[in-house]
Amino acid sequence: MKALLQRAPAGDQEDVGPLLAVEGLAIHFGGVRALRDVSFHARRKEVTGVIGPNGAGKTTLFNCVSGLLTPDHGRVTFAGRSLRGTPMMRARRGLGRTFQTPRLFRSLSVVDNLAVGCEVADAAKLPYEFDPSLGSADHVERAARIARLVGYRGSLGAPAGSLPFGDLRTVELARALCAAPKMLMLDEPASGLDIDQALALVEVVRNLAALGLAILLIEHDMSVVMGVCHDITVLDFGTVLATGTPEEVQNNPDVLDAYLGKARRA
Repeated sequence: MKALLQRAPAGDQEDVGPLLAVEGLAIHFGGVRALRDVSFHARRKEVTGVIGPNGAGKTTLFNCVSGLLTPDHGRVTFAGRSLRGTPMMRARRGLGRTFQTPRLFRSLSVVDNLAVGCEVADAAKLPYEFDPSLGSADHVERAARIARLVGYRGSLGAPAGSLPFGDLRTVELARALCAAPKMLMLDEPASGLDIDQALALVEVVRNLAALGLAILLIEHDMSVVMGVCHDITVLDFGTVLATGTPEEVQNNPDVLDAYLGKARRA
């Protein structure tokens, strides 16, 4: 587990501008304010973590950014332009996402699931910025190369419904990459994985960031978060409790109280 706790290298100085900027995001459901004045940003070549206790608003935040929910207030900017529209429209802008529970077409083969992502990239004429040579490959070759990139070693012809849970997560990540995203939003990707699988996930996420992607990560496994994130935003009851590097967040007394459950010392 020691390898998980090593800090990921910072992105290049030429990529200091944020790819995603969230400003003053707010949404309520009836009398419950799920998000209140949430602001943060994410850059290319970096992994930005979003953590917090259960019910803090993390998945609601992801749903607002990805288009599943419409916020009451606030602004989301992606690649210098306002981010609006349906999840499909945002995918065609270069925003990719995975879910807490993998959402694959269980009756289709692995390669057919990955081809869905390839079709999104082709329809939107999105370049594969993390590997430009993928654009000239057909869907089967593209799917196979991306599957290998994320560590899938099973059969491309296997029905998705027959895969073990760890492979389901890997294939969903591969499908998101097949759509040629500029940013990947990963919602608890280590959930349900054993230690070896979590170690492999950390390595994959680091490699994807190094290839130029921006990664936005929700995760409860603190060894994963502290090992892979460059910056972390902590949510509590829908508000931003703290932001900073992993070291800063680990030593923030408010975070220790709210997230780790430790009493604050005077």
